[in-house]
This record gives sequence, C-alpha cells and structure tokens, in this order.
Amino acid sequence: MSKQFTALTGNPFIAGNYRRVYSLGMDCRPRHLTRQLELGCRRGPFDWIGGRSVADLNRALQTRCKEVLLLKNLEPYEPDCKEYRKYADRASGYLSAHDFAVENHDLVREYPAFREKFDGICTRFFSELAELDSVLFFLSVALEENEDWQFETPDEILANTLTLKTTLEQLCPNARVGLLVATFHDELVEHSCPGLAFTRKYTFDNDEPWMQGQELTHWCNMLVGVNGFTGLSLHKESA
Repeated sequence: MSKQFTALTGNPFIAGNYRRVYSLGMDCRPRHLTRQLELGCRRGPFDWIGGRSVADLNRALQTRCKEVLLLKNLEPYEPDCKEYRKYADRASGYLSAHDFAVENHDLVREYPAFREKFDGICTRFFSELAELDSVLFFLSVALEENEDWQFETPDEILANTLTLKTTLEQLCPNARVGLLVATFHDELVEHSCPGLAFTRKYTFDNDEPWMQGQELTHWCNMLVGVNGFTGLSLHKESA
C-alpha cells in the first residue's frame, strides 16, 4: 500500500437511504462494490469503462453519453495485453477494456452490438434519473495514483466536481442527490459538505487479489451508513 494508511469509516455528509446508487466510474470498483453489497445499485453507462477526468465525465453526462466511445474515435490501447481488448477514445476521454472479444476479434463486426447495448443502458439510466426521489453517485477519481494518470490538479478536481454536482442535480430534478468522491488527494477531504463527500482512497501493493482482503475492507468503509450498511464483517454475518 502506498504512503501511510488511515482508515476512514463512513461519511456523515452522504450517509442515509437512497432509492438508487449509481457508479460514475472512473474504474470498476464503485460498481463492483455496490453490487456486491446489494446497496440498491443498477447498471449505468460508466460501470465498466475507464475515465480520465471529472471534466470529461461532466461533458459525457451533459451530452447523455452520445459522444462516448464512438467507433470513429476508437484507437487500440495496450495492444499487447492478453487479458483484455482495450480501445481508447481520446475525444471523450474514455477507455473500453471489457466490451470486445480478446480472441477472434473484429471491431467493425462487434461494434454495432456493443453500441446498441451501451445506448440502451444510457437511455434507461437517464430516464430513471428524471424519476428518482433520491440517488447516490459514487465516483473514483483517477485510475492509478502515479503521475501519468493524474489529468487534473486537486483544484481542478474540486472545481469540476462542484460543476458535476450541479449537472447531476439538473439530471435528477426530483431527487435528493448525494455524491461520494474517492480521491488520492488528502486536501480535498476538507471540502466535503452536505450531499458531497470526498474520501481518501489508497493503492494496495500487497499480494491479495483485486478487491479482496484489506483493499475490500478499505472500500467498504467508505459506504458505511449508506442504505443501512454497517460494515463488511457485520454485512457478511447477516447475509
């Protein structure tokens, strides 16, 4: 694990009950976790695609994802990867890693089915947002902690997150909107306020599998107080 680890449990600024919990990316952890904990999540457009910046996310929401991962913008990314078939869309700032076949791959042949599925998810997502009375969005900013993956400064993240919160409230005109933001920047935590919580996330360098053990506990602690979740050990005992 990088740097000194300080465990944080829950966050009073977003604790409470929500009709729906949605992941906003920028990696798979928010969706993976909220589904595993059965916190009332539903599939959304940002669950399994990699994001670059809060500014890109805000643009994607404002355009209802119609410009995300367009075929004309897809470029092979890390082509030597044996586990995933990756494509970068530098125009929208998103990365596909789970949408196309690793073996016998043909992007032109596979793309129409992907687009139809993605557009269907987007349509349902935006339609439901307009009807909800309460919703929590969970965003993990930056895929990795190293400098190569820091596309926004802390000040830019803060400013763009405040804009993002406004966008989400406009998309959810009837809802109480909460936004939980996991960040590598300690200084952002002090900017939490009712309905908007910044929480520190850490990178774990041990030999435990992805999102298990200490890493899983760390991420679960962020959601204590949401929809009755009281912690990983108690959740497992009552499951």
